[in-house]
Amino acid sequence: VVIEAMACGRPVVVSAGGGARELFEEGVTGLGHPPGDAAALSHRLQSLVIDRDLRSRLAENGQRFAVSQFSREVLAAQLESCYRRCLEEKAL
Repeated sequence: VVIEAMACGRPVVVSAGGGARELFEEGVTGLGHPPGDAAALSHRLQSLVIDRDLRSRLAENGQRFAVSQFSREVLAAQLESCYRRCLEEKAL
């Protein structure tokens, strides 16, 4: 969901725990908050409501990141590479 929102050009606020933490760069492509910390989440959301420039910057950077890392073309190339390696290993 994080990458989908980024790809749609939406700023994201992410629980900075587990795998989700790897999907954004704090203050560049998204805002994080400690898992389970409702006050921190509220503060992050409030900062997006108040700061139009922050919203725009996160949205633009996030979209650029999502497209560069998770576009159909990128994922297809990664899958093709994986399949080729598997076939080469099987042939040995």
